[in-house]
Amino acid sequence: AALPLPAPRRALRGVRVRAHRCAVPKCCSMFESLWGSSASAKYNRGARVIPDEGGRGGVEAFRMQRQRAQLHELLSNSQDKKDIHDIVERLAELETQSLIEEEERKGYEKAHVDVEEDSYSHLLLRLVQWWDGSHSAHFWLQHGQFKGRFRTEPVTALVHAILLFVVGGVIQLSLTVLMYLNGQAYMNRWRTFAVDGRHLKLHTLAWAVRNAIQEGGLPDDVVKECAGTQQMYAQWVYWIVLMLWLAKMIPEFRSTWLIFRNLWNLDVRQDNALPMFDNDGKTILRMDKVLRWLLLALIPTVRCIVAVLITGAGINFLLSLEKTGEVITKIFALQFITEIDNMVLKAFTSQGGRQQLQETRLFVPPERTPFATSYPDLWNNGLGGITFMSAAVGIILTTTGFCGQIGLIMDVESPSVNLMFLRWQCASYCSAHPAECAHWAP
Repeated sequence: AALPLPAPRRALRGVRVRAHRCAVPKCCSMFESLWGSSASAKYNRGARVIPDEGGRGGVEAFRMQRQRAQLHELLSNSQDKKDIHDIVERLAELETQSLIEEEERKGYEKAHVDVEEDSYSHLLLRLVQWWDGSHSAHFWLQHGQFKGRFRTEPVTALVHAILLFVVGGVIQLSLTVLMYLNGQAYMNRWRTFAVDGRHLKLHTLAWAVRNAIQEGGLPDDVVKECAGTQQMYAQWVYWIVLMLWLAKMIPEFRSTWLIFRNLWNLDVRQDNALPMFDNDGKTILRMDKVLRWLLLALIPTVRCIVAVLITGAGINFLLSLEKTGEVITKIFALQFITEIDNMVLKAFTSQGGRQQLQETRLFVPPERTPFATSYPDLWNNGLGGITFMSAAVGIILTTTGFCGQIGLIMDVESPSVNLMFLRWQCASYCSAHPAECAHWAP
């Protein structure tokens, strides 16, 4: 009890306990009597046990636990200082071996995940490199496990990444805000409509058009606006362009979720002696908790805010248009905004810097799909795609009020829903009174 045990070293992925001869004959004879000579030889070699489907890893873990118990019993009964020293060394090596096997078990449950080639991932790489410095390179050189090229990145690398992040984010947010304000300005003019000196709500105006379908006689201002809404070839064109827009934005939300998940599941460094990069210099194994929270705030949070703003602004902007040609051309112009972060990286980053980003990996558990335990292949064989399509259709139905159908039931105080309701009623009115609408057609 008076002898302090050596502090067990933290498990390191890929580090092997060195081989040694049997230093305590009593222990070796005890192991041979309990588990046979092969177990004693395997223990003396310091061999690593890799868990397999047969459960051998669990058996070896049980044996190692029994060995520790027997060694502790010998330690309490031994009076020879040399034997005590040898037993303490063996206990420390057993503890290290157990931690290594636990780390290897985790390694079989993890995978190397690529990062995207954009300014967000570029900032992630540079921040981790700057935070780590040359610690990982020195660590793997010291342990003889160096297999890659480590770069001592100057401060300019981090400054460059921050500039790309800020420039791309400012441009993207500026265009998104301008597009959102333009769509809102158009929608706001439809909140009330002046007819004969009276200001009517859009929902009330749509019901007035509906009630006049049979007899006609709408005021000229209303007929003129109805004729203007009929420049669209058909109302289902809005469905097509909104589906295309959501097909572009849904992968953005999925990528945002994946980067959040990968950062969240990345191991937190419990000991500053551990490396952040693997021995290849490209795979990020772990990071400090402070760095992880910083990256979570900078990358997935900002990216999610931008994606939400762009999606909402794009939907309002597309619904505010009234001409078929404008809607079709604007849907391709909107895709330009979502690619700004990629364009900024490709334009203002050297080929070598982009290659570093392409080779970067995160060592995290693979993504678990829904129903993975009961139906492992169901999500990847159609259910995932059907779910994403259903989500897109649900968003379209919500933002358009089932193409204005909800206006028959209630006024939801949404300009986009009431506008679709008005367009539907105006289409019916112009079908019933084509000459009147043709007179006021733009």
